[in-house]
Amino acid sequence: MERLDQIRAEIDQYDQQIVEYFEKRIKKALEALEIKQELGLPILQQDREQLVLDKVVRHLQDKELTQEIQELYRIIMKLSRQIQAKKWNLSDLLLIGESILLPIGEPLSKKTIAFQGEPGAFGHQALKKYFGNKETVLHFEKFEDVFKALVEGNADYGVLPIENSSTGGIHEVYDLLLKYDLYIVGEEILPIEHHLLSVEGATEESIVEVYSHIQGFRQCKSFLDQHPDWKLITYDNTAASAKLIKELNETSKAAIASKEAAELYGLKVLKNNIQTNQENWTRFIIVGRKVELSEESKKISLIYSLRHNVGSLYDSLGIFTKHGINLVKLESRPIPNQPWKYHFYVDVEGNLLDKQIQRAIEELQENIINLKIIGNY
Repeated sequence: MERLDQIRAEIDQYDQQIVEYFEKRIKKALEALEIKQELGLPILQQDREQLVLDKVVRHLQDKELTQEIQELYRIIMKLSRQIQAKKWNLSDLLLIGESILLPIGEPLSKKTIAFQGEPGAFGHQALKKYFGNKETVLHFEKFEDVFKALVEGNADYGVLPIENSSTGGIHEVYDLLLKYDLYIVGEEILPIEHHLLSVEGATEESIVEVYSHIQGFRQCKSFLDQHPDWKLITYDNTAASAKLIKELNETSKAAIASKEAAELYGLKVLKNNIQTNQENWTRFIIVGRKVELSEESKKISLIYSLRHNVGSLYDSLGIFTKHGINLVKLESRPIPNQPWKYHFYVDVEGNLLDKQIQRAIEELQENIINLKIIGNY
């Protein structure tokens, strides 16, 4: 008994230290919130939670306790958000339940919009279809450059492809939605028609090399299979490929791109509509720094991961069924450095202002891990 009493006394000391450090942690979290408000910085940084979890796991000596320490810190951070919500009048945030906070904003009247690729790219076409031709437009080489432009304040919105009806999801964009604290505020679905383009004097028989984005090659596979001798060279973007062909001015080289790119760069069409699926569509998302919520918002996009338990995915999806919520998309992506574990990207019908939706999300949060709401549009 004496040994047991000694152990309990030591545990009591640890509990006292935990309480002291919990109070200190909350105090610092409130100080950080105050500084963010004074500097006009984003109050919510959803990727911060994963950084904290990764850091505490690195500090852990007994790695068998990894799941337990992550669960503990998720609870600590949830309680921290609850206390912040009570402490401050966060009028520009939407509070769902006791701990889910989302930054809310109105659509901007004057805006700068970014897309990946060159003028004439399908992303540029989607941008013009959604916003019109009156806005300031920036274009970047890589998808991540678009995200960075928004985070750094150089652009207000970004237009990015998220999935194609023939080849599926654009995995890089899914991963970037998890990495950055940006939100989907809209979408535009664009019919995609690919054409074989080259310079004057070229013919289909003279072509040796073809340039395009990897998606262009995938979506035109049946046509390209008819020309096994062609060398396919992956390039940054379909429109950038067309621009390159114009600059090279060689009849042995061609690009797969849009008719708009052909007109913009002065190329001729060697072959029309070479996409395998003639009903070929790409869904583009519009991303911004805040959720732009209105009564017309009808689709909610979520990202979450699951505990490694039998039936956990089935149980999480069952919550939507229980609350009468229609699931319209489910996509999975592997979690880096965690073999056979996945993030799930889910689209459901609904509006975050709906109490039934809020109750479903609260229940979902209790049964999964790392929930991130990435838009209601």
